[in-house]
Amino acid sequence: MTMIDRAWIGLRWLYALFFIATAAMITTSLTTGAIPRPVQATPAAAAFDHAIAATGFVDPALAACYLLGGLALLRERTTPFGLVLLAPVVAVILLFHIFLSGLWPVGAATAAVAGLLAWRHRGGFTGLWSYRRA
Repeated sequence: MTMIDRAWIGLRWLYALFFIATAAMITTSLTTGAIPRPVQATPAAAAFDHAIAATGFVDPALAACYLLGGLALLRERTTPFGLVLLAPVVAVILLFHIFLSGLWPVGAATAAVAGLLAWRHRGGFTGLWSYRRA
């Protein structure tokens, strides 16, 4: 295994652990209240965050997507599935940080890593584009 291969594995694992840790923080916050919601950078971002929290179902759904996507990223074989699970969430993170929080580098970095991993594992997505009837 080359150093480049190890770097790719490290990047994939760090990205997976980021989403797993985020899922754990959301779950802990919802169940115990021990972790407060993050303070948002702008009033628009705070309003969006408040609206999501008020629904009562978006945060648990996000935590589930983060956890399942992150766990799938831990294995090479299931990485494409994890990226598919996380793609809508990553798109919202990117757009949230570009248009609401003003912290576009955070959104861009999150999306860039997803894009790099998707490109690295592009062979795993061929079934999505080349459907054949049995």
